[in-house]
Amino acid sequence: MLNPFRSVSVYQLRQRWKAGLLLFALVIAAATLWYTESLAQGLRRREAREVARWGMAVEHIVKSSPDVDLTLATQIIEDNESIPLLLVDDQGRVVSSRNVAWRDST
Repeated sequence: MLNPFRSVSVYQLRQRWKAGLLLFALVIAAATLWYTESLAQGLRRREAREVARWGMAVEHIVKSSPDVDLTLATQIIEDNESIPLLLVDDQGRVVSSRNVAWRDST
């Protein structure tokens, strides 16, 4: 059996190892970027659905007559744990907030 490494110098062998390691690192980097993008895209879709659902619930409450059952709409609004909400007065001052982390600026 012939030795495949006999005619290859140490320098050439080292260069091949470096090229192989570089290729392996590039494959890992590309796979990581692809996986991260797919996670971000899924999160983007989920958040868009949640915001749309919350908006429809608020619109339903605002436009409905007093005798309509609002149980589902209020449940959707109360279950919101990720959509940031700010209630402001006529001067733009924040009266109430939910799901917003505030830093004290004073």
